[in-house]
Amino acid sequence: MKGRRERNIRLLKRSACLAGFGLLLGLAGFGAWSIHEKLTDPRRLARAAVDDGSAMRTLEGSLASERLCATVLDGPEPFAMYGTSESLPSVRALAASGLIEPLPPGEAPTERPYPFYRMSEAAGPFMQTEPFGDRRLVKLCYGRPAPGWVYLEGDGTLDPAPILRFTYTVADRPAWADRADIRAAFPFLNDITAGPVHASARIRFDGAAPDLSHLEIVPELDAPAAIRGFGFCPPEGYPRPDGCRTD
Repeated sequence: MKGRRERNIRLLKRSACLAGFGLLLGLAGFGAWSIHEKLTDPRRLARAAVDDGSAMRTLEGSLASERLCATVLDGPEPFAMYGTSESLPSVRALAASGLIEPLPPGEAPTERPYPFYRMSEAAGPFMQTEPFGDRRLVKLCYGRPAPGWVYLEGDGTLDPAPILRFTYTVADRPAWADRADIRAAFPFLNDITAGPVHASARIRFDGAAPDLSHLEIVPELDAPAAIRGFGFCPPEGYPRPDGCRTD
């Protein structure tokens, strides 16, 4: 009887030891998971990147080669001057600033009873182009984005791919972008240079550790592109000169 009781006591002690060891393993595993979660959770990493300035430094590097550009005269070059287009403030301002020039009649793409304009040689440093059939679409670049400050949308803990908000100002503007006639013809320039512009980027981490070299920022600059352009006529909401449609 006594021997059986002693064996039961030993079995109970062994079970208790195993249970305690299992609990320790469980706690250790939970602790390791918690540490791993802190090291890999993009929301925590995003918050840390904003707090320690890494996000701003990465943003500055990402935007260093960016330029702010807008489409010229609503179509491919050379630009057809239908009706009274040649007398519009937009065309006159671009021509007076030396950015566009009349196309010689023999070089017109079609036999039409209206003039065509092309970009001037002086406009070259401020241009971005892309093919459009046998012609090209042209954008004029009026500066570069200089970031001001960054912050996370909300508290940065609700979205698995946090949104980084940031502000920028238009730096390194060419002289023509500050001309009075250009500003009058293209009022978006007044809006975008009046103060800090708000923009956004998405932060992603592809590393298993908080390695900020994996911070990827994709700027979404000039989001309301529909109202920003060097078009023939200002967009809705701005005064329209004679010759511009109002419907």
